[in-house]
Amino acid sequence: MSSEPLVFFGPGSEWFWSMAQLILVVLTLIGLYRQLRVQGAANAVQRMEVLQGQWASEWLRYTRLTLAVALKDGEINNQTMVKARPLLNFFSNLDDLRQAGYIRAEEIVWSQTIQIWVAVLGPLVKREQVVHGNPGIYDLSELVAALRRADAKRGGTPRIIDSSAQREWLDFVIESITEELRVEEAWKSGVIPGPKRRPTLSEATAEAE
Repeated sequence: MSSEPLVFFGPGSEWFWSMAQLILVVLTLIGLYRQLRVQGAANAVQRMEVLQGQWASEWLRYTRLTLAVALKDGEINNQTMVKARPLLNFFSNLDDLRQAGYIRAEEIVWSQTIQIWVAVLGPLVKREQVVHGNPGIYDLSELVAALRRADAKRGGTPRIIDSSAQREWLDFVIESITEELRVEEAWKSGVIPGPKRRPTLSEATAEAE
């Protein structure tokens, strides 16, 4: 074991300053890494807020409502495709962001909803592909596969719905969005909700008579 004293200043102290610089570089890299992680998380949250805003927008909800009504009535035609394009474009843009690495499938909170919509719109999309002779039009198979893999990592199971379940799903979409739009319309008009008025004893007695 060396008996020479440790030198921190002046000649012979080069080892100390080299070590100090190394520690400073390591600490700087750790701080930068943490900052990038925080910034990345903030960017992911911001992206999801923008997408959530689009999904919950009055226009896209109205689109889903009119589309659900048409599909429930069995309308597979050009008019229905026009109604479906805004929703299919939203899904396609979402898949483009995923493939470009701007968003991960695990971050998409409407995974099950998207998968159901893609299944429900399958016959309509197939018709569009045949009409244009292009099987790649609105091909969302890769997006669905990525969402299913993400669901599997979270312990979820793929949701496959048959034709009867699809009609129930369309009923749910119609009822829920209709009620949402009614509530918003009442809020915009200044209507204050309150409990239903119960009839008085005399009114109930008069009705019974």
